[in-house]
Amino acid sequence: MTASSTAEYPDPFAAFVELFNAKRYRDCIAPLEVLWFAQRDDFHKALIRMCVGCNQIGLGLDSGPRFLLTTAQELLAPYGDEHNGVNIGSIITFLHTALSVLDEPPPRTVPPFKIVFRRPTTDDRPLEMTLEQNS
Repeated sequence: MTASSTAEYPDPFAAFVELFNAKRYRDCIAPLEVLWFAQRDDFHKALIRMCVGCNQIGLGLDSGPRFLLTTAQELLAPYGDEHNGVNIGSIITFLHTALSVLDEPPPRTVPPFKIVFRRPTTDDRPLEMTLEQNS
């Protein structure tokens, strides 16, 4: 990811994106907490829960990630399809996929998704962020 691809997002958010794409879910928490402490909003709280849940899947836990991923979905639901250029539907899809991993026998791995940025077709719209399944 280049600096220009995240220039429209705060530095901690850009750090979260790089860490998430590197599958360093535990390390994602600190930059997201910077944003959450500043805004105290459910959006960043949901992303924190998503990352903690992903980390716990990697540790082989079951009930903790199930709770965290489910509540992350609930926290994101009021935001609709998009929030500040972030495609909420793609995050919900990821959360559903991650929850389905918990129905499989161990060992379990976090579904292979990455965060990508796209420039919208119209110049007056901000950069868009989405979660996509790796091929």
